[in-house]
Amino acid sequence: MKNYLLLIALFLTFNYLHSQSNRYIAEYQSDGIYVGLLNNQGKELKKVLFGKDVSISFDDFYKELEIKFQNTEGDINAMKLFSIGEDESELGKYLIMKDVLENTYHVRGDIEKQGTLVIFFNKSSESGNKMYLTIQGAKRVYSNKMHESDIALSHISRVN
Repeated sequence: MKNYLLLIALFLTFNYLHSQSNRYIAEYQSDGIYVGLLNNQGKELKKVLFGKDVSISFDDFYKELEIKFQNTEGDINAMKLFSIGEDESELGKYLIMKDVLENTYHVRGDIEKQGTLVIFFNKSSESGNKMYLTIQGAKRVYSNKMHESDIALSHISRVN
């Protein structure tokens, strides 16, 4: 019986350590985050600065995206999104993500290579307009992997 419990404990410990070693977290910084509005034909109606001093963190193991920024009033805001799947449209692949309030978003962009991330709100306004957030010019400032070849941001970087 003791050997059986020891075996289970070792198995659980190994699985935990193995999952932690496969965890990939990358962090990026950008000067600004913008909020935009598209009409139902996809034409941009408006785009304004939403915040500055943006930090983005992507956890590939848990498929979480956290964005922190200073809003126009000087307060620090944060947005944490959790992946619930992937899909594809005529524009390419994208992540489907939710926040803690169960709002759904479509996340596109190539943050690793092009420094861009676009977060579309799933709901449209009564007039059919779509709101989105965009970050451009993001640069990686940290990752817990040592080599470029280990980069596993495929969930975000391949959504173009």
